[in-house]
Amino acid sequence: MDTHVVSDLYFGKLDYQDDEAARVPGYLPALDEFSNAWDALRGALDAEERKLLVRLIDAHSALLEVSREEFFVRGFRLGGQLVLELAP
Repeated sequence: MDTHVVSDLYFGKLDYQDDEAARVPGYLPALDEFSNAWDALRGALDAEERKLLVRLIDAHSALLEVSREEFFVRGFRLGGQLVLELAP
């Protein structure tokens, strides 16, 4: 199955509303809490510990990016299957 359109949508190559996350209830407070916790943790660590933390965050971000794309594509596939199943 060709998923270029879905991937293009995921990577922002198609036009769509890109500020939707800020409208999700709880997103902005969660972002604020993350930012505060990040600042507090960075302030409590020495230089070597901060480097290790940044390395961990970078690795986690890379893993999340791969996972998000896969879940995004799976969601579209599931949606397509639902449409086919419900079509007359």
